[in-house]
Amino acid sequence: MTTRSFLILILLSLSLGASLVRGQDRPSPTQEAFADLSNPAAATPSAHPKDFLRERFYASAKSRPLMPEDISAREAVRALGVDRHRFVRVQLNDGSTLTGGILSITDQQFTVSQGILDETTIRYSSLKRPPQPTLAPAEHWENGLKWTGLVALCVALSPVAIVLLPLLFTGVIAD
Repeated sequence: MTTRSFLILILLSLSLGASLVRGQDRPSPTQEAFADLSNPAAATPSAHPKDFLRERFYASAKSRPLMPEDISAREAVRALGVDRHRFVRVQLNDGSTLTGGILSITDQQFTVSQGILDETTIRYSSLKRPPQPTLAPAEHWENGLKWTGLVALCVALSPVAIVLLPLLFTGVIAD
């Protein structure tokens, strides 16, 4: 296998993988409900109109306008700004608490980083109270250890890559 065909194969597999991930998006429950209404067999009394109304209600609840307390929470988040190194403590309506840095802010939600690769998107309506800046030495320590482990793994695997990649590109190792 030549170098050019190997690179083309890698690019094609990456683009195919990305399109498959994007293609797995599912239609929203309301789209499925309306699709069922276009089918005359689904319009029979066995189609559970209560389920349709429940889905329609929850779909409208997700797109509701912000309440005054949501707007004050949004302004508090914007005042804290986007900074991965400034940790905030977020208390949600369900009683859970998240600690992390703010990654992005939009009109309806914001994103908080947790760890080195994990992030959580939070709607302003799901906040119990506005986020508060906090010192988080344990989280900083944990993130530092995770980054150290990741770098150590890359350093440990680099000799293997340095030896195998030229052999793959020259065709000594086929398939």
